[in-house]
Amino acid sequence: MTGGTRVIITTRYPPSDVPSLPPKAHWEDLSDFAESSFLKILQRDPQLEQRIRSSELPMELLRDLYSKFGGTPRFLLQIREAIKDMDAEMLKEELAKVELPSQAKAGELQKLRDKYFDDIFTERLFSLLSPESQMALIRLAIYNIPVSLEGIMAVAGGPLEKISGFVREWEDRAFVYPKTDSEEFWMVYGLLRGWLLYRLQFKERKATHKAAGDFLYGMLQIQKGKEKVLGLSWLTCLEEARVQYLQAEDFNQACVTTGILSAFYINSGLYEYVKNLNKQLLKFKIHPRPMILIGLAQLNQGEYIRATESFNNALSSAENPISIESMEALHGLARIDRIKGDYSSARKRLLEMLYICRENGITKGEAAAIKELAMIDHDQGDMDEAFEKFLKAMTIERNTGKKTVSPEILHNIGSIYTSKKEFDKALEMLFRALKLEQRTEDKHGEGMTFSSLGMVALWRNRLEDGLKLFALSTVILRSIGHVDLRESEPIVSDLAKRLNYSPEQLELVLHNVTTSYKLDRGWGLIEAAFGKGRSGQTVS
Repeated sequence: MTGGTRVIITTRYPPSDVPSLPPKAHWEDLSDFAESSFLKILQRDPQLEQRIRSSELPMELLRDLYSKFGGTPRFLLQIREAIKDMDAEMLKEELAKVELPSQAKAGELQKLRDKYFDDIFTERLFSLLSPESQMALIRLAIYNIPVSLEGIMAVAGGPLEKISGFVREWEDRAFVYPKTDSEEFWMVYGLLRGWLLYRLQFKERKATHKAAGDFLYGMLQIQKGKEKVLGLSWLTCLEEARVQYLQAEDFNQACVTTGILSAFYINSGLYEYVKNLNKQLLKFKIHPRPMILIGLAQLNQGEYIRATESFNNALSSAENPISIESMEALHGLARIDRIKGDYSSARKRLLEMLYICRENGITKGEAAAIKELAMIDHDQGDMDEAFEKFLKAMTIERNTGKKTVSPEILHNIGSIYTSKKEFDKALEMLFRALKLEQRTEDKHGEGMTFSSLGMVALWRNRLEDGLKLFALSTVILRSIGHVDLRESEPIVSDLAKRLNYSPEQLELVLHNVTTSYKLDRGWGLIEAAFGKGRSGQTVS
């Protein structure tokens, strides 16, 4: 969780594997449902209300039921459904078997309650379903998210009309519930998922996980570019597809989904999460793809020794020395060489990569190699050569059918225009880069573009505007823990000194640019500095 995110978790028992909660977590004891509230909820069902009023279900029996299960919402709905037509004597006999030792630990007590509850209520309700309905419900429990009827069909089979009938039956018996804002998506109650999945044999479970993953990934492909898929964010849907593929032991698809997620999370600066995602994959199979993604996360954090090891491991584990993974690992090593100033080694690796990519038609790798060679020219001050290479890389990207130019290319061309004092052209390129970076949530690119805009402001002798833009760059890079923060922070300190700012004044600048970013992603600062807005037009 980041920023101002908050989460509320309601649970009868704290996690048994965490002896003390972290400092940011606040524990607040909540009392159990009152007996009167418990009875009110039961009596919302007309049939049950009639049985209670007629004393068919004696109040003493309901009090016993409340004392053993009724103080928490965990069991209420299924209790209500199960006792609607349950014989009072049978219920009394079952409750007499319930023994909850007062000395038992919280975790043990929860397991005991769950077992008794399953034996008395869940088994009874489940037995009322047809075998076909039971199996469909068991398969639905595979999902961790609400899904549509089509999603249920994907794992359970059968015509839509039959599935729709099953869902109504499951809801009536409190096995599933609809997503709060929609009747189109359904989910098994969390406390029942494990109980249901236990009934699915290992091979069947793997096949069901695979079917669930294929359905979710297929929906993402059909609705590509949309923010919402199945009523959820595309990211949540993709995370769930990945989990399903891992459970199915489908490494290839788990690798594909992890790669898409990793690209997004690297852009967002969640480097530790990227490393964890890909370490999970390596537990299943040694493969260069997760190693490369771990290496990229380490590279962005400035962990160059570890990143070098990751890229070398990827090269060693690649089955084919001319595979895409081999080229990406080679590219990663070249980037580290360039960052360290070892341009000779970087060029050697990149020229090897360029030759292999051209010989084997790997156009994406060819463009990446040319971009990195352009960066070397840029670092060494050969702006004309760098400019030509960036244009060449742009042409290759366009020829591959890519709809938008890489913001990295636009950014670097903008920087070259700045060095040539062609500021209008520089701003045009940087604005285009920034819009793409913000659209794709590329935090590192965004931070570096604000830094480049700050440089344009300094060239125009607008020191205060330059300070604000560099300060915003620092705020963004610090928020993701990127190694390039080391470059922007000293510039901010130097500009503050040149402007005779006190530490308090600098702190206020940082506060104000953060507020501006939250308001309009920093475009207000850009308009103030250059008289041009988001559209690139002059602001009157």
